[in-house]
Amino acid sequence: MAIVAGIEGGGTKFICGIGNEKGEILDSIRIETTSPTETMDKIINYFQCKNFEAIGVGVFGPIELDRDSEEYGTILSTPKIQWQQYNIYKTLKEHFNRPIVIEHDVNAALLGELTWGAAQGLRNAIYYTVGTGVGAGLWLNNQFHHGELHGEIGHMLIPVLEEDTPKGGSCPFHKNCLEGLVSGPGIYHRFGIKGEDIPQESPIWDNVAHYIGIACVNTTLAYAPQRIILGGGVMNQEFLLKKIQEHYLDALGGYGQKKIFIDVENFIVPAQLHNDPGLMGAFALANKILL
Repeated sequence: MAIVAGIEGGGTKFICGIGNEKGEILDSIRIETTSPTETMDKIINYFQCKNFEAIGVGVFGPIELDRDSEEYGTILSTPKIQWQQYNIYKTLKEHFNRPIVIEHDVNAALLGELTWGAAQGLRNAIYYTVGTGVGAGLWLNNQFHHGELHGEIGHMLIPVLEEDTPKGGSCPFHKNCLEGLVSGPGIYHRFGIKGEDIPQESPIWDNVAHYIGIACVNTTLAYAPQRIILGGGVMNQEFLLKKIQEHYLDALGGYGQKKIFIDVENFIVPAQLHNDPGLMGAFALANKILL
């Protein structure tokens, strides 16, 4: 059985671990995200005493994913200033003579869902993580969708409800994009309260569900996936899924075209990998490169 290394790189923490082809976490460590040098030194020290055959990395972006590019594995214009233009791939390659594959963190989580979770057996699936930010992974025709950059549809622009216009969203680039409106910081920016402190009966959740529902409609019409999977910290509010499904159907306006798109309980579903989905996705990346 293959033993692989996985790295889930996030804005506040890196989760590193050793796993197998079943996605089982055999060992793991949490490392706070500080400067690239300090963070990567700790990651390298952790793995140097481990035995593994390949490394899979799912990391925050935007990041260069063209394997033919000399900049493969370079983090681009991220708000995390210290990490801009930092090449994770080259740093790891200097220390480990193993196959290494880099992916956007949400694509990695999606691959975990494709391998062991809610997207198993699907040719086309979209994964949204709604948390500190909003990101989306696109699996189309049995492969990740990469254009000149990985998908950044968490920054899609959304029509803003009239009552939200004065305050607006929190995105420093677009203000009222999906991330600016429904991410954890976006909710706090607009309403002055953290998601975990908002009562279930609050109309705030209808507001959030409205925007995510519209995003699901846009996604359906643009990519026609077999399933949309929703994960991330904001989606820990289990009652929110039903509201999103209802707002999705309302915004779709009857333009279903195929039954699959209006069977919402099977079309818009929660992520299944709640225990370190990013790390399990990194294992899936590493296992895939060994095939």
